[in-house]
Amino acid sequence: MIHAAKSLLIYSNVDKIYFIIEDDEFPYELPPEIECLNLSNQTYFRPDGPNYNENLNLTYMVLIRAALAKIFPDLDRILTLDVDTLVRDNISHLWDMDLDDYYLAATREEDLSKEEHRDYINMGVAMFNLKKMREDHIDDKIIAALNRYFYRYNE
Repeated sequence: MIHAAKSLLIYSNVDKIYFIIEDDEFPYELPPEIECLNLSNQTYFRPDGPNYNENLNLTYMVLIRAALAKIFPDLDRILTLDVDTLVRDNISHLWDMDLDDYYLAATREEDLSKEEHRDYINMGVAMFNLKKMREDHIDDKIIAALNRYFYRYNE
């Protein structure tokens, strides 16, 4: 996680990086551009819910992406990167994407989408339009659906 963040700081114009953790504290010293947010006390998803299953990689930390608009109420956008993502070039242009009419931008999983006959996306790199999500209350709808219905794939 630290290597991914440092690569982002080196190659892009980033003001702030947030590590979302569910531990009491982060065990390493971090530069001032990185802040840890402990979400272990959040209750957006029930441990007995239909999608919260450690054995299926649908951990609380995977599901929490649906609640980003609530976690960051002062941000209009957020770019999320999986912890195994290394940035090798400037990705600041992603910030300039026109997302006015969209909730998020991510890469479509072509093979899985064809196999399942519905759209699936890869959330390894995703830009969220938190402002639109809040305006349309889509975050509430997604959280409710994840707590009510089982989804075979989390993305």
